[in-house]
Amino acid sequence: MRDFFVDRLGGTRFDAPARRLYSRLRGKQMSRTERRNREYDDLTVTIIRRVMSRDSNSVDAGAHKGHFLRHLVRAAPQGT
Repeated sequence: MRDFFVDRLGGTRFDAPARRLYSRLRGKQMSRTERRNREYDDLTVTIIRRVMSRDSNSVDAGAHKGHFLRHLVRAAPQGT
């Protein structure tokens, strides 16, 4: 069930609120490592948005489920 929502909401404007809701419903606090990973992911997305233009090219090396790929495509829809 979780993967279903991650695949559909990940990388959208609903991503952060959905993660917070999931954490609350789960009733468990994120570990320090999970919080740090989330922070690094958010910073990476911020950098993508600031640096890439609409026709930028990029490579998502090591893509697992395409979380960053969604952001790259959204930031540079005319790129390759």
